[in-house]
Amino acid sequence: MKGKSIFTKSEIDELERLIILRNNAQATDQKSIRQRMRKIGFYGQDDWGIKDLKVSDLSSLIKSERIKISDSKYPILTAKNENSKLEVKSISKQINKPNVDKDELYVLNLCDKILNLESSRQQKFDFLLGDKNKNGKSAKLPVDSFYKELNLVIEYCERQHTESVNFFD
Repeated sequence: MKGKSIFTKSEIDELERLIILRNNAQATDQKSIRQRMRKIGFYGQDDWGIKDLKVSDLSSLIKSERIKISDSKYPILTAKNENSKLEVKSISKQINKPNVDKDELYVLNLCDKILNLESSRQQKFDFLLGDKNKNGKSAKLPVDSFYKELNLVIEYCERQHTESVNFFD
C-alpha cells in the first residue's frame, strides 16, 4: 500500500472536497488535485483500484471499514449502523490510563473523550432514590456520569450494584 488506511475526520473532509473539485476540473488541473490527495495519503487507483473516484466511492470504503476515521485525540470510531451508534475499534495511543487508583475514573474519562463531551459526575435526580432509612426517608442516589446533551447516564459496575452496601441501602 502506497498510502494509508486511517484518516482523521478533517482529512476525510478535505478528500471529499478534493474529489468534487477534481471531478469538476479540466483534465489539465486534475493532476495537481490528485497530488494534493496523495499528500494526505490517499492513492485511489494504486491502493483501492478505483479509477474516476467519486465521493460515493470514498464513502463505500469507509462504510466497509477498509478506510477508518480517526482523530488524533480519540479512538478510531466507525458507524455500526445507520443510526450512527459508535463502536470503538481501536484505542489511540494518546489515550493513556491516568495515574489514579480507580478504574472507574479511567473508564468515565475515556467515555468523555469518545463522546467528545464532558459529563456531569455524581449527578442526582429526584426520581432515583435509595431504600428508605429507619426514619422513612430515601436519599437521592448519584449516577457516575450524566450527559445532558444525550440524555445518557453511565453507571460503572461497582460493588453496590451486586451486594448490600450500607451507604447506598
